[in-house]
Amino acid sequence: MEERFEADPNFKEKILSLVKSIEKGKLVATIPSACLMCTHDRQLLSILNHCIDITHQLFYYTVFSTDTSIDLPAVASDKSADEVANFLDKIGLSEYAETFKDADISGEVLLDADSEMLSELSVSSSLHQMRIMQLFNRELLGATPTYSRDHLNQFLQDNKLDKYASKLEENGIDGDMIVNVDSKIMKVVFKEIGITSAVDIAKICSKYKKFVSS
Repeated sequence: MEERFEADPNFKEKILSLVKSIEKGKLVATIPSACLMCTHDRQLLSILNHCIDITHQLFYYTVFSTDTSIDLPAVASDKSADEVANFLDKIGLSEYAETFKDADISGEVLLDADSEMLSELSVSSSLHQMRIMQLFNRELLGATPTYSRDHLNQFLQDNKLDKYASKLEENGIDGDMIVNVDSKIMKVVFKEIGITSAVDIAKICSKYKKFVSS
């Protein structure tokens, strides 16, 4: 059943505060009790998805049910190169672990990673670059995906795109990535994993975002 939320008179100001915090490289969630972030509060999710583009990074976020502030750079600075290597092993990309360790890539360095830096570290796959950056931010936040695999598969089935369900799962692409990552990057990733239809790629990228915000 869809949850109902009362309007919060300070909603706009709190969203603007969140945007400013994102611009500073921090994740700050200040959500009132009458407007908690959850899978049912899709209007708020849609607004925050647009906010995320400000960072110009593959940036994963979540919002907690209580007022809290997470300084990602501070959290990342506690991650050693060995812990980063363990993280890569955890997400199934252990082939890069030794290279990262040899280059002394700590959490603080990885948090600032972009495509160019990861390419220098022999991560040439757009899929792997995206997963490393997305999942590392998720790891720092101790977060779990907002959208379940069943949720994504239901969307694919409803839109006659279910032939891609197994391909997305096999490559570790979840609904949160489709929502949060820039569509131009996702199009490159989809083509890399063998989804060659430009029409179907456009449908997945655009329609899924509408699906979760409707």
